[in-house]
Amino acid sequence: MNSHADRCAPPIVHELAPMIALGLSGPFAGSAIAILEQALNLDPVGANNVQVRLHNIWHATESATLEQLLALTEAEHKYCAQMAKIGFADAKALAAACNKLKPRRNSRPGQRGRRDAPLIIGIISLVCFGGTIAAALAGAYGLMVGGVSIRDTAVAEIVSGLGGTILGYTSANAQQVLSFYFNARPGQTKPAPEE
Repeated sequence: MNSHADRCAPPIVHELAPMIALGLSGPFAGSAIAILEQALNLDPVGANNVQVRLHNIWHATESATLEQLLALTEAEHKYCAQMAKIGFADAKALAAACNKLKPRRNSRPGQRGRRDAPLIIGIISLVCFGGTIAAALAGAYGLMVGGVSIRDTAVAEIVSGLGGTILGYTSANAQQVLSFYFNARPGQTKPAPEE
């Protein structure tokens, strides 16, 4: 059994539904999760968050009833039939596909051995954001105290439009950097549960 599948599937799933457990570790994880949720009578809460759904499956298997365990073995037969329909007749064929299609870390040629690249890009983005804010504040201050005079309103409109665009672009980049380092997701109020 591959170690990634061992981390994804609860032990009872390995025992009663080994093909589903294997499916959780590869490109067919979505269908494996859906069939487990159906067998365990779970609502797909957080349907966009695989980690939350896996956490719910782990929790449900810890207190599964006899009926749910029987439904799990029935789900295994159903999943095997689905996989056979698309060309994976047995666990060996599915394991080969999972290993072949599994995403690999740092598989891009430019990223191999460059672990500091996201940090450098993040620092550059935040410095640019700070510089843009400073320039906008300096310009506003210059207008308020009379240090900068506006001769042509059309030019002022173009400059303010361009400045607003640059400010919006750099603030969006700064938000992405902060989200990357602090693992925040839009609309999320608390971190996802850890396994």
